[in-house]
Amino acid sequence: MFLREIIGHTGPVQVLKNALLKDRVAHAYLFSGPRGIGKTTTARAFAQAFLCEQGSESGDSCGECPSCRKFMRENHPDLKIIEPLGASLKIDQIRELVQKVYYKAYGGQGRVYILHDVDTMTTEAANSFLKILEEPPEGVLFLLISSQPYNLLTTIVSRCQVMQFFPLSNGDLENILVERFSVSRERAVFVASMARGLVAKALEYVQSEDLDQQRQKLVDIAQRLLKGEILLAFQIAEELEKKKDELVDMLDLLAAWYRDLLVWKTTGESGLLINADMVEDVQEASQRLARGRLLNNLEAIERTKGYLHSNVNNRLALENMFLDLLGGN
Repeated sequence: MFLREIIGHTGPVQVLKNALLKDRVAHAYLFSGPRGIGKTTTARAFAQAFLCEQGSESGDSCGECPSCRKFMRENHPDLKIIEPLGASLKIDQIRELVQKVYYKAYGGQGRVYILHDVDTMTTEAANSFLKILEEPPEGVLFLLISSQPYNLLTTIVSRCQVMQFFPLSNGDLENILVERFSVSRERAVFVASMARGLVAKALEYVQSEDLDQQRQKLVDIAQRLLKGEILLAFQIAEELEKKKDELVDMLDLLAAWYRDLLVWKTTGESGLLINADMVEDVQEASQRLARGRLLNNLEAIERTKGYLHSNVNNRLALENMFLDLLGGN
């Protein structure tokens, strides 16, 4: 992966390229943002460009020199990747880093250390690593990856240049899926809408059938709720409450369904649908619910998603939501 191929993170990428072009690379960067957003991909592209023997006028790696070839074969001797052992980065890992960080680079460009989930460092490990950042070795580049930077020592953060990564737009994510992973445009629109701007989440959906199965189940539930099946509301709430890790995704799927019914009722434009492959089902269902009811349903789902992030009883919140979604116009 090259820096020029990174989509949707224009700001951070341009900062990194400018640093290379002006030979003003900082000794440490903190790549911060939600898990699966592209931090590691960007860090690796930057590392390759930093170690590149040729460079380019664009501030990117050449992809052809011996260093780039080693990097792309994942056997570059001047690249070290450190990941947590178990739940945390431990003091022994940092001690090993300290022992080797002053070694001379095999190539002439320098050395790169990519540290994943740095927010999981134990207190001992963090204090030991801080000493390196306070007196950084010449020619060594530290790339720190974190989805929870607020758990890091503020003294570590203050000694890094922070690169903040934000979720991609649906359009950018769609283009990545279509152009790089040969996903159909229709499928890409649906997956991108559900992935909340996270590349890793989108690829997980593409490679799994779970998303389609969950969607069909929730659409079936929505259709049955139209008939006013009160008992169903309690049964489904009980079932979904047990799937705590999937709840938000499932509510997003349900919201996308009602959103499409509202879009169709308002515009009649199939090109605006998230569930474009279910256009006939959308058309039929939209005729059975008034615009006001659809707006109320969407509000109920969003309200419930908020409850799930607070200290409320998930089962009760889901029961109330499904009762709100019962039939009527």
